[in-house]
Amino acid sequence: MAERELFAAIIVRAVQDLLTPTIPGEWDTRRHREDAFDFLTATEGPWARRREEFAVAAGLDPDYLRDKVLAIMDGRAPLDHVGNAAGLAAARQIVADRREAVMRMERHREQTLAEKRRRQAKRRAEQARREARLRQLATDQRPSTRDEVVDILANYLG
Repeated sequence: MAERELFAAIIVRAVQDLLTPTIPGEWDTRRHREDAFDFLTATEGPWARRREEFAVAAGLDPDYLRDKVLAIMDGRAPLDHVGNAAGLAAARQIVADRREAVMRMERHREQTLAEKRRRQAKRRAEQARREARLRQLATDQRPSTRDEVVDILANYLG
């Protein structure tokens, strides 16, 4: 029974860290809030595994716990007695910041891919121009000396 209460207390503390207002003078409150958010909402990885272990040990359904926290964050469930509006706003800011970071990363990835495609298209077009020029030179000028062949190749490789 004591073990069950210990794990329940850890989960309650994580919820409090996520949903209570910032403690004045505590520099790492945001870090605690982010860790609590990860612990309570992760779908995979070490945080999700720990939440599942702790919730089961506390006699809770880990998926229900995650869904309940997300419902509070989204405004679909009441805050009840675990926090206040200021803490909830700070927790929602973490979600907004992370979504913005994901969007920035996605935009950067799209821009990088677009730039890569432009460079590839430019290289292909340049290669096609060189090959067309070489074909044109080959049909226009039948080189008669070794030096003329070298000049044509130099222009091609240009």
